[in-house]
Amino acid sequence: MTNPTIEMLRDPGPIHHLLGNTTWERSVSWGMPWQFDTAAHWVAEAQAFRERHAGEQHTHRLTTRLDHEVALCILGGWGMPYETGLAAFASLQRAGLLHPDADVDAIRDVLQRPLSVAGGTRRYRFPVQRASRLRAALHYLRSAPAQPDPDHRSFRDWLAQCPGIGLKTASWVTRNWLDSDAVAILDIHVLRAGQTAGVFDPTWTALRHYRIIEQAFIDWAHIGGVRVADLDAVIWRAQARQARTTHRSRSHQ
Repeated sequence: MTNPTIEMLRDPGPIHHLLGNTTWERSVSWGMPWQFDTAAHWVAEAQAFRERHAGEQHTHRLTTRLDHEVALCILGGWGMPYETGLAAFASLQRAGLLHPDADVDAIRDVLQRPLSVAGGTRRYRFPVQRASRLRAALHYLRSAPAQPDPDHRSFRDWLAQCPGIGLKTASWVTRNWLDSDAVAILDIHVLRAGQTAGVFDPTWTALRHYRIIEQAFIDWAHIGGVRVADLDAVIWRAQARQARTTHRSRSHQ
């Protein structure tokens, strides 16, 4: 005899089609909101996020200047915990080094010092690399100022021409600065969630298929009736929090 509760928990939900009319089209079992890690679950999380912030002037911007937003996203980019990136940015800001004429060695020296993070100290993992990238980016922003353009992807692609900035970092800046739903920030947390939910093909990589994965993510949000920026944010926060919890539990074993 079939147990209706078990059948409900296994319900694959409706089938939705992403990347329609392309060679990359995918049919996704949407799942149900109560089924953790399904496409429907993350849509429900994004809906709850928007309801919690209803009526608020919510923004993803982290700073008040574009060059500072770029600097913070570079410092908090690949392989860097968010809190460490914020601490590195604050240290450079206090030192007066967030400008195009700053000496790259001075930037590196600040990044090599222990950073105060969450009541403790941490080391910044890539001081030499990020110092060079940061100075190059600040020079680029001064020499090639962005032209007013209503197209958010054009703005993102302009940023991606900056030395040391790839599509992910450029998308992060664009999402934050323009409150954009036209781009997706495909970091490791979002990629894993999308693969687990069946939205992304596990053979896709951000390096080779960024724009394809991005469009699949945007389709995911549109079908779910949520903002792309909200879906991105709730996945990142939940997955990053889970990763930190796992790391702490392993370190205490």
